[in-house]
Amino acid sequence: MKRSVLLLSAGVLSLASACKSRDAERLAPVPSAPAGVASQSPSATPRSAAAAKAREEAWAPPSPAPAEFTGPLTVERVAAAKSLLPAPKLAPKALPILMAQLGKPTKVTTGTHALLGKEQKHYSWAAKSGTTCAAYHVVEQPNALEGWPPALAEDTGGGTFEKPKARSAGSGDLETQSRDYEACLAVLRNN
Repeated sequence: MKRSVLLLSAGVLSLASACKSRDAERLAPVPSAPAGVASQSPSATPRSAAAAKAREEAWAPPSPAPAEFTGPLTVERVAAAKSLLPAPKLAPKALPILMAQLGKPTKVTTGTHALLGKEQKHYSWAAKSGTTCAAYHVVEQPNALEGWPPALAEDTGGGTFEKPKARSAGSGDLETQSRDYEACLAVLRNN
């Protein structure tokens, strides 16, 4: 028993010294470059240059920038917006696409992101025709990485809503329809 413990401890010690020598090699300072030769500091590596280029491209609007829609916003156009943003997309690229299809947002509100504490915008487009109101909502998702643009994603509460025909007390469906319709009209009133 003592012999096996002795052998085991000798093996662990030799393994530990081998790891220490590898760590020392890995963490040893890099000799400075001779005069006239560019140093390879971490900030000057090709990887950081590629990251800087990717960050610049992320902030760049789409090229060519689509023309902004200036016509009247219709219920059909707002209802069709559901397919414009199937997944979150960087804001500098997504907002011009949304504005090309829907024009300027009907309502923009600003708040604070619950987890990141950064400013967050909510964009809403709405249109009404007769007793039908359509709304489309997009929320800005701040990026946790400093220097990177936020993303835009579809928000809940959008869709096409009909004005309820009658209100009877205790009818959950009618109350929900009425609340959704009123929320759509609130976007149009811009309050």
